[in-house]
Amino acid sequence: MQELSQPTDWLNIGQLIVGLMSCLISFILAIALFLLGLAAHVNSTLSQQAIPLFMLAGLMTAVGFLNIPSVVFAIRRLSSRPTLTSHGPSPLKLASLSLIALPFILIGGNFISQTPAAWWALPSLNVLALLIPIWWIVEFGRHNLPTGSAQRSWGLVSVGLTITPIVTMLVELVVMLAIIVLVFLAMGSSPVWVENFRKLFNQLSQSNFDLNTLDSFLQGLVSNPLVLIVLLITLGGIMPLIEELLKPLGLWVIRKQILSPAEGFSAGLICGAGFAFIESATLIAEAGAGNWALTVLMRIGTSLLHITVSGLMGWGLASAWTQKRNGRFFLSLLASVGLHGLWNTLAVVLAVAPSTSGTAPLSNFLQSSMGIEVILMAVIVTALVTVLFLINRRLQKEPLAVTIPFQALPPSSFLE
Repeated sequence: MQELSQPTDWLNIGQLIVGLMSCLISFILAIALFLLGLAAHVNSTLSQQAIPLFMLAGLMTAVGFLNIPSVVFAIRRLSSRPTLTSHGPSPLKLASLSLIALPFILIGGNFISQTPAAWWALPSLNVLALLIPIWWIVEFGRHNLPTGSAQRSWGLVSVGLTITPIVTMLVELVVMLAIIVLVFLAMGSSPVWVENFRKLFNQLSQSNFDLNTLDSFLQGLVSNPLVLIVLLITLGGIMPLIEELLKPLGLWVIRKQILSPAEGFSAGLICGAGFAFIESATLIAEAGAGNWALTVLMRIGTSLLHITVSGLMGWGLASAWTQKRNGRFFLSLLASVGLHGLWNTLAVVLAVAPSTSGTAPLSNFLQSSMGIEVILMAVIVTALVTVLFLINRRLQKEPLAVTIPFQALPPSSFLE
């Protein structure tokens, strides 16, 4: 009797390919960035650029190692080997214990950032200072909730660290370029700005370019009401919408394996965690060693935002998929974009307000309201932690049996 052929396990094959490619590319980039940093470090005229390059090399190294578990799990599944299990302390306890080290990392890293040792010590401290709180936020949010298999979790980590940031960056870049072109076309109708553009282009064409000209141009640009309004709309509305729709890309891949809104919430947290780590580590690297600890603390708050709202999106998507409750999806999208947009708007105001000049009402308002923005951001951080706690408690009480029948789902290791 002829045996029935088994269907190709494309899901696990895809996870293996993504993991292997991510490892390979990440480690190659890490080596290249390290060599560039080393070359800049020994060159006195480029030494200031060495630390950002070393920090990016540290980021790529971490991404490579974080993809390894996904590769291991996929290989074991494809070779029909037993699934790895862990019976140690709960992940939340381990994450909470590691959180104790965070203040020491921040204090030590901030001291080291002002010393010659920054180029070799800060990259690893930067990775730890971001990964520890991100890990704790995820475990706090999904504590005692159904999460699926470890393979599923690490697969989502792999996608969140690699594919999601690249796709999101490309989409945002296209949208941003389109908006910039439209703004410049609108400003081109003003004789004043036509003259400003002419002076800037003339300066750019000269060999002795004066940086003060560029600084003056940019200050005038951010003080322009049209530019400020477009900037706030773009970063406070359009970009949050793009990111919240794209961050759950890994969730869409395994949508048939999601059994409940609680599982969707847990998976959404992981999707947000990978994206948050890449974004935060990249921006901190660009900032360099200056005010390192303060920058990390601000990015931890942003990471909390990314993870929480991605969890909300996962809950909304899973509710629509498993319970046909589409209203939850639109509610989660509205809440996620709203929170993300408010946070971005406050961050833009804090960043732009010191650069605004003149006596325009908008400039005066931005400069006089900076203290309020700081307080509002602290309130949002507190609210996000509260939301994580309350959603976790509510989802723990929801029975798993409210989903579509288990038999309707295809067999997969992601269901374990």
